[in-house]
Amino acid sequence: MPKPFDLPPAILIVEDQAQLRRLIRTVLTKAGYATLEASRVTAAEEVIRSFAGKIRLAILDIVMPGGSGLDFANQLDIEFPGTKILYISGFVQSVAVESIGRRHPAAILLKPFTGAQLLARVQLILGQDAPD
Repeated sequence: MPKPFDLPPAILIVEDQAQLRRLIRTVLTKAGYATLEASRVTAAEEVIRSFAGKIRLAILDIVMPGGSGLDFANQLDIEFPGTKILYISGFVQSVAVESIGRRHPAAILLKPFTGAQLLARVQLILGQDAPD
């Protein structure tokens, strides 16, 4: 049983489109996951610095104003080793999407996607049916 001050592992959402960010948060919280969110990389950097818990998964838009989800994933790797990554993108024909898709097809989810598709992919990446 967790101690009263223990924070549950969280899923970090970094997406510049507010409506999509809300959809992702809603789907994940209804499924029982704790979430953190940011609209851009600089805001996400502040979120991870102030979060005292573990980030189990980061859902990162590949292309955002002011920073790349790819670059931010490298930073997460240093600050939160072992964090799993799910990239989301609306740019089907980008080199990054093609590269990720070839090496790790489960690590990329193309926009538009449904809540059910998102949840299935999160559960696949985390290797479970429900949150801890």
